[in-house]
Amino acid sequence: MSRRHIRLTINYEGRSAPQQSDKPESYLYLFKETYEVRDGRDGKSHDPWPPEEFAREQFSDREGDERERGTRLFKYLFADNMKYYYDYAINELKRAKRDQQEVRCLFNLKNLPPELQRLPWHLLYDKDYLNATGEKGAFLCSEPFLQVKVNGRRQKKNPQRNDRFMNSAVWRFSSSLPGRVLSVIIVIVLLASFWYFNPLLSFIGYQTPSPAPTTFTNFCRTHAATNFVDPVPLPPPVLSIGAEPPPATNHSLMVGLSEGTFIYDTERVGESAEVSGKLSAAQDASAGRYQLASTEFQNLSDPHALAFAGSNDAEARIYAEDQSIFAQREPYITIIVGVTFDQSDQGSSRDTLQGAFLAQYSCNHVKEVKTHVVLMIANEGVSGNDYASSENEDRIRSMIQQQTANDRTIVGIVGWNVSSVTTKVVKELNMPADVCKISLPMISPSASSDSLNNMCGFFRITGSDREQATLAADYIQGKFPHHVVIFYDPKDPYSQDLDSTFNTHMTGQNPQPLIEAETYTVGDSDSIKQAFADEIKKATTQPPLDTIYFAGYPADLSIMLPQIATSPTITTVIGPDAFATFSDYRANATDFNKVYYTTFASQGEWTRNHLTEGTAFLKNYMDTFGRPPVGGIQAIDEDPILSYDAMQVLLFACSKTPSDLSATKVVNAIKQITVVAPFQGLSGRIAFNDTNFTSNPVYKSILIEHFKDGVPQNDDPEKCFLANDPDQDCATFNPALDQ
Repeated sequence: MSRRHIRLTINYEGRSAPQQSDKPESYLYLFKETYEVRDGRDGKSHDPWPPEEFAREQFSDREGDERERGTRLFKYLFADNMKYYYDYAINELKRAKRDQQEVRCLFNLKNLPPELQRLPWHLLYDKDYLNATGEKGAFLCSEPFLQVKVNGRRQKKNPQRNDRFMNSAVWRFSSSLPGRVLSVIIVIVLLASFWYFNPLLSFIGYQTPSPAPTTFTNFCRTHAATNFVDPVPLPPPVLSIGAEPPPATNHSLMVGLSEGTFIYDTERVGESAEVSGKLSAAQDASAGRYQLASTEFQNLSDPHALAFAGSNDAEARIYAEDQSIFAQREPYITIIVGVTFDQSDQGSSRDTLQGAFLAQYSCNHVKEVKTHVVLMIANEGVSGNDYASSENEDRIRSMIQQQTANDRTIVGIVGWNVSSVTTKVVKELNMPADVCKISLPMISPSASSDSLNNMCGFFRITGSDREQATLAADYIQGKFPHHVVIFYDPKDPYSQDLDSTFNTHMTGQNPQPLIEAETYTVGDSDSIKQAFADEIKKATTQPPLDTIYFAGYPADLSIMLPQIATSPTITTVIGPDAFATFSDYRANATDFNKVYYTTFASQGEWTRNHLTEGTAFLKNYMDTFGRPPVGGIQAIDEDPILSYDAMQVLLFACSKTPSDLSATKVVNAIKQITVVAPFQGLSGRIAFNDTNFTSNPVYKSILIEHFKDGVPQNDDPEKCFLANDPDQDCATFNPALDQ
């Protein structure tokens, strides 16, 4: 039996924006502009009455019988065109039941002020509704296939029973002074009895159950911020250098900062309705309508609330959380999350935001939290050529400096996911004129360039390109290849570092394979196809090509995969951690059985090491961003795991210096995460060298995996994944790799 949901949402302050879903569940999502109150005589529309006045004059408590009150409330709610939408929803309900579909109809009233929220919505009565017994007239809350929610709270199913109890002698007595005194006496007697009999229960073997441990350690309980601070206006975004003026809805090429006032992730295929909704919500955020903007962003990203397919949109989730904090006027700290929504880095940037959001949410939604976390997204725009990229990095760095000078809630940066951007920004922020002067602590989830080894105020939770290329070379040598070709882009720092290290470690082996190099341009399909074709031609006069080291990105590898899959001689294609960003593979890439890669994070390690936090994270991730496998790959990318860890390390450092969140104090707190007192991350143990500081974590877990029928398989597990690993080597590090 198919399932169908029919939803009618009435937003007290919303905009009129009906959207019809193309999903099988066929949600119906509608807004009502404002409540319009009719005078009952001429039928003309008047300005909405003040809610408290209307509640007092029209629905005073216990006025008339239940059906009369429910009917008046029904007419008030479904006036004018809303009656049309109600009839549509009911007719769809009848049609679905007739087609033997599992169906539910939900009337969702949102953003009601307190005066309207207290009205007896559980008495909603439709005198024309054909109820389950075949008679006309029904309380909507008592019907089996209907639900009514008011500001997120489901109304009682049986309003008559509820009213009978409210009018009963028992309730009237318990509300009186003698009844309250008696209630207090009963509570005291029960507590005394429990205290008296507890030793007896222990004697007979009964033990009070222990509370379940929390899923994630929360580091947001005590911070310097104690009062709400109004959000500081952000500098306007600017178009990336080297980019053509984008269409009105394509903001991914803009350089700027945003807490919900501007949208960057707009290039979402097949999700134009969601993008339009995000742009509309951003307008409300810019106008200071925080609660409305939060509701709109939440609905756009909630797979249970809307028909849109973009439930994996972390940008909307983050903005919903930010705007809710502003609306509730909660004290908060701000963390900047750096991304690059250029087409070549969209998958990695979305992954980074997903992990950051899960860390933000796990902190903000804990009862004892005192200071919330706001995420400010910093988009670097298009990478483009070297000049354009450098200019864009200067722009985002300047914006961050300007914002930090005015916004005292900013405590650090998590980002970037691209080494070239990270290098430029951290150098300009914390090392002006090559002198260490920390402006903001910066933790990168995945920037692995060797040039980042010793940077002032900078940390990363991954190893370096030298480490992963060395591991890949050692692994390939164990397969005794005859002919190895390295594909790399000499203008890309990431690709260049990998090529240099891999080539060095493959030279001088016994037996020595034939090693060649082919250059290509990142993102240029023609250059990739030509480089591969040239090597195939050479292979006719040389030992057969059996191994490829591709020092680049999944989108570029995807161009070669169809030919590699059918090649009778090529047995292995190995690449760097970028290959673990599964969402960046192109749609035509489906055969991954020859692909191997190094990675800094893998969900397979959680089961192998019995890390329960990893299992909980996977469930949270799938519940929040559940998505079908990309190209048949049945695993989540490494980037959400790494960005979650980077967020947690920064929050942990903030919790260690709650009275002073200055950049120097936070950096010193991060440096205290050492081999003696390591941090257990989902990507493995995180610790820094406390005697000879480098930006790299000490002996960080790196893995080699390959695909088997779309499922990543671990080939070379590294030790020291757990913080309490008993292996003696986990308390040491390799100077050649960690300097």
